[in-house]
Amino acid sequence: MDYPQLEVLMGAYFHEDFDMYDGTLWGALNQFLKDSSVVENNVLLDDIERALTAMTHDAELDAYLEKLGSNVYRGDEPGGYRGWLEEIARRVRSAQTS
Repeated sequence: MDYPQLEVLMGAYFHEDFDMYDGTLWGALNQFLKDSSVVENNVLLDDIERALTAMTHDAELDAYLEKLGSNVYRGDEPGGYRGWLEEIARRVRSAQTS
């Protein structure tokens, strides 16, 4: 599976020190958005959509995101990893229209 911008986001922003971006998950995403182009954001949206279609179980998403470098645990959160990726996509779309 090839998800280039999802790999960048997980490996470079949601790594073990993700909290250096204002101490929150959304701070890390905001930094990604500052650092990326509209084209890269569109690729990320496509990556997320394809990943959610290809991986239907939360455990599968967890394992894959960890493989990409993510150090974020969402297993106990409402919506789990699927909900988290959906919220990331929503925020990326929102940032593009602002």
